[in-house]
Amino acid sequence: MKVSKHEIFNPLRYWSDRPHLKVAIDKIDAELDREDSLSDRNGFQLGCEMGAMRLTPPQDQEGQPNWSHPELATGYAHGMNRPAKRSEAYLRKLLNLKVNAFARRIPVSSALTVDYLRSITVPVCPVSGVNLTHGTLTDSDWSVDRLDNDLGYVPGNLCMVSTRVNTLKSNLGLKTLHSQVVANIRSLGLDGLVLNLPCGLKGLEGMRLGALMAGPHGNTSGRTNRYPPLAMAPGAWSTVETLVATIHVECAKSRIETRSYQTRKQFFKHLGAKAWHSSNRLVESVRCELDRHTHASDIWLDCDFFEPLVELIDLFTNNPPSIPGMTFEGAEQSRQRETEALISYARYGSISVQ
Repeated sequence: MKVSKHEIFNPLRYWSDRPHLKVAIDKIDAELDREDSLSDRNGFQLGCEMGAMRLTPPQDQEGQPNWSHPELATGYAHGMNRPAKRSEAYLRKLLNLKVNAFARRIPVSSALTVDYLRSITVPVCPVSGVNLTHGTLTDSDWSVDRLDNDLGYVPGNLCMVSTRVNTLKSNLGLKTLHSQVVANIRSLGLDGLVLNLPCGLKGLEGMRLGALMAGPHGNTSGRTNRYPPLAMAPGAWSTVETLVATIHVECAKSRIETRSYQTRKQFFKHLGAKAWHSSNRLVESVRCELDRHTHASDIWLDCDFFEPLVELIDLFTNNPPSIPGMTFEGAEQSRQRETEALISYARYGSISVQ
């Protein structure tokens, strides 16, 4: 399937003004979630819900029911004997997601609810730029992707993308995807942005997907990923680059002293006049690009924008501001506790935190 340049640069592609950095997951609750979501009892309940909603069970090539676990089949038979239960699209999406996860032994957080799915739903795929459809059985249908394949279905690791993007991504990791993107651009130049990677995604689609994957991957690997903020989606964990870029984009959208301006001032003015002027120049440059109707994430494809952003981040990291009631040592300890809780959502329970 070909993806047109118009689709790749869809101006409605999502960009979050409030990216989420913190995980906020309790370790004990996470461990209980994992145990419950993989239990036989949960399998029975999932099957029962499918039966009550009269959903079609998984089938083999001959069209016969093909249950991955006997408790799913037992629960389905029990549900079929109950009065039919009405359902809606988000409930069916959530139930099918949980059944597929149970079949593949992937843990699911109890925080993954119908309301959560609604909160991360977007009209346009943040990776491909296509308008998302529902129930058409085509490549443009909405699909929930786990950004870090080492993790289960947990808030912050999920993103709504097209079925095509989700299928092509499959089990591709961030390192492999990044290598494919770099090789494409080195061999093809700018044409590498609109031509296929080995995985089937376009080069620019791969870059956007990498930007989304970098946040969750960094949280669970214990490393800080440096990646241009080329895409953002609701509820997805972001990188430091995305956070700082978003602050500058928000300031560029308004000429009054908003909350984002105060944050930017607190973060960068203490670094000295040179850094503050650099931040102001970046805001003005971003404002000009937005006035030209450049998408907020496409701005950072230009090194003239991304390089000063990285310089500001490096200055900030080497000389963080003094914020009353908060220390960076305490923030790091808090991040470490939250990261440890994520281990419970690892598919095999063996994520290495360094």
